[in-house]
Formats: sequence, structure tokens, C-alpha cells
Amino acid sequence: MSEKSKSVTLNGHEYLISKMTPKDACWVFLVGRKIASGDISKEEFAKIQTECLRVVNRVEQVGDKMLPVAIITPDGRFVAKDLEDDAPTVFALTLSAMEFNTGPFLAVVESLEAAAGKSASPPSSSPK
Repeated sequence: MSEKSKSVTLNGHEYLISKMTPKDACWVFLVGRKIASGDISKEEFAKIQTECLRVVNRVEQVGDKMLPVAIITPDGRFVAKDLEDDAPTVFALTLSAMEFNTGPFLAVVESLEAAAGKSASPPSSSPK
């Protein structure tokens, strides 16, 4: 069974990264692959980033308890105001959430590619 969440500490704050829904993770993986090729618009990247940051909570003191608190609203605005001008932390959280949620897809893709490569290769000819 895979982990349901992952803890990351950045700049003295603990963040909890949760799993996306399978449909959202598939979408982020497939569209996110365009990032590596540079074939992605600013709007597409913003959608991916918002989807990634939706699963990130910061552990904060609420009363006498430490509780996870969302860092963004459903429409993508920051709840954690200090993150509004902290591009390195936002970038690190985006990549951490993307990796945590889409990392397992790489093994699936590699497996499918390997299987396709094996089935596409010509049968070996054995001497009679």
C-alpha cells in the first residue's frame, strides 16, 4: 500500500503533502510531461501548479493543537500569506507534490514501454 501523505520541512515550516485523486494525478502526470519539453503555456502550468498546491497543508499552531492548514484556497489564492512572495518555497512545494503524486506513474510507463519494445521486436530465429 502506498503512503497517503508525505512530510516536508522548508524554511522552518512543516508541510504535509497528500495524495491527489487518481484522475487528478493522471492529468498532472500527462500534462506535466510537457514541462520537460518546454511545450506548455503559462496557463497550463498555473493549472498544474494549483492542482499540486491544493494537496499541500502547512502544520500550524491552532489553539493548543498543531493542525494541517491548507496553503491555498480552492481558486488558487494563498492562505499562507508569506508564500505569496516566496517563489523558491512555492516551487519546491509544487515539485514535491508533483513527484509524490506522479512518481509511481514513471514505473508504469517504463514497464509499458519495455513490454511494447519486447512485443515489437522480431522473433528470434533459431537454427533448425
